[in-house]
Order: sequence, then structure tokens, then C-alpha cells
Amino acid sequence: FEQGERSGMMGIRRGGHGQQLGAVTAINGNNLTVKISNVDYTIVVTDATSYSKAGNIAKQSDLKVGDTISISGNSNSQGQITATVISIQ
Repeated sequence: FEQGERSGMMGIRRGGHGQQLGAVTAINGNNLTVKISNVDYTIVVTDATSYSKAGNIAKQSDLKVGDTISISGNSNSQGQITATVISIQ
């Protein structure tokens, strides 16, 4: 992981990059709620977020509550993660 102040999310550092595996518990527009290690995190997706599923290109509409996803992104001071890559497991 790159340098940066550590956030509450294990493995993702504020201002840096990391990757986590979690379960989608809610989808509200461009905000996902993902449970990682029994803690809910807000994941922000943007037009720049890329998606994949089973090695193929996917899109945000392919995400469903209950999906397990791998998230790469940057955390901010509010504890949210802006996702750069989401892989649907």
C-alpha cells in the first residue's frame, strides 16, 4: 500500500490505494454500503469507476445487494472510499 494516513478501513489508507473484499448491503445511487469485517463502509462510485465480473467488463447496474465485491480506491477524511475499480465476485 502507498503512503498515507491510515483510515479506519483496514488496508486502505487515506490518500492512498488499497483493496478490500466485502458484501454489498445497500445501493443508493452512486453510494454503495459494503460490509467489510463486520463494519459498514460507504463506497462512492463515479463515472471513472471501472467494473468487472468473471473477467469480463461489467457496469454499475450489474451490482446487486448481496454481491461480494473487491474494491480498489482512495479513502477520504470522512471515511468514505472513492472506488476506482470494483470486481464483482
